Amino acid sequence: MERQIRLTTEDRRAILKETGLTDGALSLALTFRRHGEQSERARQLAFERGGMVYCTAPECETIHDVEGKMVQTFTNGAVITVDKASGEATLVYDGKLIATYHNVTLQMLSLIQATASELK
Repeated sequence: MERQIRLTTEDRRAILKETGLTDGALSLALTFRRHGEQSERARQLAFERGGMVYCTAPECETIHDVEGKMVQTFTNGAVITVDKASGEATLVYDGKLIATYHNVTLQMLSLIQATASELK
């Protein structure tokens, strides 16, 4: 899952002027790929100007069934099945078990989803 602070063009220009960052450096700061005092300041200014964090996740179909399982099917055919009671997840691609995960957290699920969406 990728995070990004979205701003209007006018707000971006104002932050560029106030911080002295280049457009590329500001983009890295607003996508949380650069950390440092200037990047932190740029994010703080973005929030002060009404910027909001948006998260993007790989597209998939998600079904929650009565047995307590969540099944996510991705456009490339990868399937993640999570047993919500045990916290165990499996990743299957092309009919083959790729990986099994135990005690899956939401943060881990994001990484598993990214892995599933990138399989070819």
